[in-house]
Amino acid sequence: EAKLKLEAEHFANEYHIQVEEYVNFGTVTDIIKYKAADISADLVVMGMKNTAKDKLFGSNTTDFIRKAKLPLLIIPQDARFNTIDHITFAADFDSTKETASFDLVEDIASLFDAQIQVIHVQKEEDLMSTVEAVGKIRTEVSFSKFNHNFHTIENEDMEKGILNFIEEQPSNMLVMEANPQNQFKRKLWKLKS
Repeated sequence: EAKLKLEAEHFANEYHIQVEEYVNFGTVTDIIKYKAADISADLVVMGMKNTAKDKLFGSNTTDFIRKAKLPLLIIPQDARFNTIDHITFAADFDSTKETASFDLVEDIASLFDAQIQVIHVQKEEDLMSTVEAVGKIRTEVSFSKFNHNFHTIENEDMEKGILNFIEEQPSNMLVMEANPQNQFKRKLWKLKS
């Protein structure tokens, strides 16, 4: 607890922010969910150690994504902040969903005058459904006042499709909107170094 208190003081002094330390026993996800509800958090920020090369997230992060109902900003262990020039938005183009995540992407893009790269991962040679086509049009309208472009990624594995895209098209931030059929149940954010 003493070490955590020193770390909190360091961050408060270094970055001129209010920092509160909290220690409890339990699973990472349950403790963060409890504390976030306790303080009515709008966003959870998690640090992340390096994961396997073929994985986007570690087990604690994935567990939080599955169970929590809050947006999540994930900061990789070796990340250093410069600026946000490119935001990659991984979209499933589900037109039946609300567009709340668009607002956050738009706010961040406005703050940093960032380009938005909208990517859609689909199985090879799949045609876009009517719901997806309407969702793509809705995404186009939402981002119309921003510098943006669309990319369709063909890959059987969504996570690998996203990883491959980011390797080829570096991005400062990855925003994902969950698809109920896959393991990611909530929106999440990941800063790249």
